[in-house]
Amino acid sequence: MATQVRLDGDRIRLADAVLVYLERTPALLEPVPSETAPRPYGVAPLAMTPGGDVVAALWPGEAVWLGFQAVDRAVTTQLQIRLDDQTSQLSCPPDSSFVGRPIAGGRRLLGSESLDRFTLIALTSVPVVVNVQLVRPTEFTRLSGRIPTPPDPGQAFSGRRLP
Repeated sequence: MATQVRLDGDRIRLADAVLVYLERTPALLEPVPSETAPRPYGVAPLAMTPGGDVVAALWPGEAVWLGFQAVDRAVTTQLQIRLDDQTSQLSCPPDSSFVGRPIAGGRRLLGSESLDRFTLIALTSVPVVVNVQLVRPTEFTRLSGRIPTPPDPGQAFSGRRLP
């Protein structure tokens, strides 16, 4: 049986149902409007620990939001994101992003205030669970043996966004 959680490049693949991207973006002090995903600057480098958790390198001044892509767009997968004491529910498709924890005036980007730890759950026939920890580059290198690249403003998405 295939591993239910694996890395597919710098994406998390959950049960061959959903790909999860940790989209890099500059950290913002102000809330992001609830229905808005900031411009992405590529994806955060990922590594899997021996215990099966995922770590993502996050540089100072950087935050992430989660992008979701169904492996088969004809199949909807229910997802949960547990962050602190809150659980958010999504359906992919149609949902394609999770910007962060709800706060007054919108949402707070992941990693904008602290190195967040959250849990992703794909509610497939057998639920698939993975913990994700945001870490600084030195910790990422210690855990993975890889040196992460800093965000590159030249990598910002510059295409057209669909409504």
